[in-house]
Amino acid sequence: MTSRSMARLAAAVVACVGAGAGPSGCGTAPKGEGPSEAPRVPLAEGPKYGAVEKVFNERAARLQRVWALAVTSFRWTDAEGKSRWEQGEGHFQFVGPLSSAISVGKVGEVILWLGSDSTRYWMFDRTDAKRAFVGRHERFSAETGRRVGMPATPRQILTLTGMTPMWAASRLERVRWPLTTWVSQTVRLNGGATVIAQEPAAEGAVKGAWRRYIDPATGEAARVELVDTAGRTVLYSELSEYTAIRLTGTGALVRVPARMQIFHPETGASMSIALDPPSIEDAAGSRRKLQPSVFDFEQLVERLGPFTRVIDIDAAPAPSPPPSAAPVAPEKPAPSPAVKVGDPVSAGPARPAGGAGPGPAPWSERR
Repeated sequence: MTSRSMARLAAAVVACVGAGAGPSGCGTAPKGEGPSEAPRVPLAEGPKYGAVEKVFNERAARLQRVWALAVTSFRWTDAEGKSRWEQGEGHFQFVGPLSSAISVGKVGEVILWLGSDSTRYWMFDRTDAKRAFVGRHERFSAETGRRVGMPATPRQILTLTGMTPMWAASRLERVRWPLTTWVSQTVRLNGGATVIAQEPAAEGAVKGAWRRYIDPATGEAARVELVDTAGRTVLYSELSEYTAIRLTGTGALVRVPARMQIFHPETGASMSIALDPPSIEDAAGSRRKLQPSVFDFEQLVERLGPFTRVIDIDAAPAPSPPPSAAPVAPEKPAPSPAVKVGDPVSAGPARPAGGAGPGPAPWSERR
């Protein structure tokens, strides 16, 4: 893989992280791919929220350790207005409720790594830029997303996969949220009506709600939406090709979506995670494949480095120098992976040589 193609793939990832798309290919997006029409009108009041939450969360509780080979692809609009398409191979690793590791690369070389634990999220860029970004879930905001090129965090991506639990009915009652579900005849799972369940989105860039379109019999979601307080869709996913995996210990079967398409309507960017069905497994009994180190930011800095900078996303942007100030000499690569966290993300980062790679890519490219 050439440095130019590596940089192009990294630019695609940064342009689309947290949004979502279709299967494979490069360059112009294939015909027939893209977001489907969203269901808009709930037609009838559905079953009680508590009953839907119970079956959904029972399924989520069984999906605590998932490992799979994955093909991750991206679609976005570049600065010239052209629809672009890129793809990389890697792994999808998840430990409930919030630990994730999504690697993207080619020919066995990791180019970009997205991950999270219970309190933080991060992104590693291993192109020529050699930079790592880290922030805290509760401090992610719309402005943060614009500065670092991330419309969503890995935590939100996990919610969009339909694998993380819903709010319990008792928790909604404490915050005086209406315990309401609806039945939609627009989206169907297994030939039956889909229940729409809504809960607060009490984190991140949007203070709105999560909506899940759930088969009440199986607890499987066909679609997940993040909407703002005005009811506008900020992010949404379409989940399909459910594949059964056998749980370690009990031998019971639980199904996971082998195809997860995530869309960011504001920019038209999208991201698709296609899991290889034969490789999907419950990793509870497989320490060889699912190691705690893949969810440990400090260990990943050493393993994937060295990096020229480890950037604290939550730090205040550095002020721009006055026009009369002397130019600052370019940074030199760190001599070892032992890089300290603390560099703030600037509002207008320089792009690496070759014109691509997470710097991150200018927000204006994702329109």
